[in-house]
Amino acid sequence: MKRDDLIFILNLYPENHEVVVSGYEEGYDDINEIKIIKMLKNYNTERNSNEKQSWYEGKHEDINSPYNLTDKEKSKAIPAIFLNFNLEKDNKKYKGGFND
Repeated sequence: MKRDDLIFILNLYPENHEVVVSGYEEGYDDINEIKIIKMLKNYNTERNSNEKQSWYEGKHEDINSPYNLTDKEKSKAIPAIFLNFNLEKDNKKYKGGFND
């Protein structure tokens, strides 16, 4: 999904609705971190093309992943806006702006 697609969809809803992300196992959490990442689109899907992808792996991968990516693989990375709940920031009663 592109940024403008998300903005369009969010504009269909009332301004006072909360925007949340899934909790680790259950429930929902507030977004308390927004940052730009470099990701490889569909990396995990393609990496696991001969077997069923693990339910816990997302389709895309951060270039700083533990998979020892090659420079050639990293060169295919695209920028993405990452919306996250960061427990470490939440535990510190995070009050700062995003990208701090």
